[in-house]
Amino acid sequence: MTLHLVSPFHCLENVYNHPWIAFIQGNVKSVSFIGLFCRYGLSGFIEYFVPKKILQARQQNYEYTNDKVTTRMKLGKDRGDFLDYVLKFEYPKGMTTEELVSTSSSLVVAGSETTAALLSGATYLLLQHPNVMAKLVAEIRGTFSKDMDITIVSVGKLRYLTAVLEESMRLYPPVPAGLYRVVPKGGDTVSGKWIPGGVSHLSNMSL
Repeated sequence: MTLHLVSPFHCLENVYNHPWIAFIQGNVKSVSFIGLFCRYGLSGFIEYFVPKKILQARQQNYEYTNDKVTTRMKLGKDRGDFLDYVLKFEYPKGMTTEELVSTSSSLVVAGSETTAALLSGATYLLLQHPNVMAKLVAEIRGTFSKDMDITIVSVGKLRYLTAVLEESMRLYPPVPAGLYRVVPKGGDTVSGKWIPGGVSHLSNMSL
């Protein structure tokens, strides 16, 4: 399988933030507002009380993500990226276009500003606590002897690194969290899908 380069944003060359980042930031802010209104059955008042600039950024984020996903889907299922596996199956076994757009939006959020914010916070905290830094370095260097040993699975087993990242997320949360909801006893159907009772989840408002 041949790997293909994705379309670059040229942020480093041009020293600027891509517009998609601004859309993402607005979308993240909108989640807190919309989640609160929906929680109390006031969704009809969203357009009157939520800042229009934030709602516009939310819509722009959806449109841009939808355009990117649609363009990628037209390129086929042999591009050498992770979407090859997603597009391998069609609905109902696979994902609908709307689900793919929503998931892609979440992935971009998770892999852009939020990751940078968390790592910046973690770096600052480690520099402020050299004893923690030393213990973390010892764990990492004591576990890996060469670069090729570092994988998602192997890194996930580093207990102290996980603790450092979780504490960093507590002190420097990259995004505001929505209001958690718990599925009632006996389970319920959400968006046409069955969810067992007792499951805690966030409403999917990434679009």
